[in-house]
Amino acid sequence: MAMNKVASVSIAVMIVVGILFLAGVCWHSVGEIHYLKTFYPSSFNIDQAYEATRIEAIKVGIIAFPVIVAIAAGLYVLKNFSGRR
Repeated sequence: MAMNKVASVSIAVMIVVGILFLAGVCWHSVGEIHYLKTFYPSSFNIDQAYEATRIEAIKVGIIAFPVIVAIAAGLYVLKNFSGRR
């Protein structure tokens, strides 16, 4: 079964939006760590920065997992169903 062009473009756009969303989530996490560093400049040591980074990485992973699964599914559909006639 061949996909029509509108469906292929729609899936490609959703993949790009998912990637942009992940970039925004990562940028926000870096901003939160920077905010902590500037808000508590004298008491924010390396160990606390490491813990903050670990927490942010876990948060990004939880948010990113379903988006990555959706992107992978979209790529699978584009690869396997868009070229067949």
